[in-house]
Amino acid sequence: MRYIFDRSKIHTFVMVALQSPPESPSRALASSHNHPNAISHDNIPYSATFSNDLMRVVLHPPTTATGIGIIPESASDTPLPHSSIRLTDIDLSCLPTIATEALPLSLEDPRRIYSSSISGVNLTHPGGWLEGGAGPIPLSQTQNPPSADAEAYLVRHAIRTPEQLHEQIQRDIATPMEELREMMRKREEAVRANEEVEREVERLVEQRKLERKIEERMRKEMQARKEEEG
Repeated sequence: MRYIFDRSKIHTFVMVALQSPPESPSRALASSHNHPNAISHDNIPYSATFSNDLMRVVLHPPTTATGIGIIPESASDTPLPHSSIRLTDIDLSCLPTIATEALPLSLEDPRRIYSSSISGVNLTHPGGWLEGGAGPIPLSQTQNPPSADAEAYLVRHAIRTPEQLHEQIQRDIATPMEELREMMRKREEAVRANEEVEREVERLVEQRKLERKIEERMRKEMQARKEEEG
């Protein structure tokens, strides 16, 4: 028995949350392109073990996070050794090539070096999938201008400043991330229920083994008495 959650929803939630706070509305809402070795999420195999590991990290995050933070091109932050790097300084050709068949990777895999918005979950590629592998990578405003959808987003939320955009993005992130935690809480409950059922099944199996031993001993004793009487 296994409890399967809607993986497409989870990745929608997380991919939104992975975007760094932008400095301009146009940059924040610029469309994205794919890494040359990008993997289709639909092709990533399901793994109950990975899903349970992810569940535990989401519900019980570590107190300290590891991983290299990604600094957007327009940000003024200074990269720190072993702590952060500018997106433009990453050589895409040097990123690992990971076969779909090898996914999902363990959360402890050493190729997971880029931090995500989920404490305890690092990615193998900037903007990559939780399971590992390359996914959408945000481009700069100059490389890819804002789309009509982006402009509609600004109008719909009456966004006129970078500060307003950042606040709206935080609101957009908060709800789906809480939905993600709720989904994981339900999965945890289901996992515990499954474990209880498995323990009960094991108990019944052991009980039946004992009953068979007793039945076999009684059969042999009865057979022995018949032979003595005969």
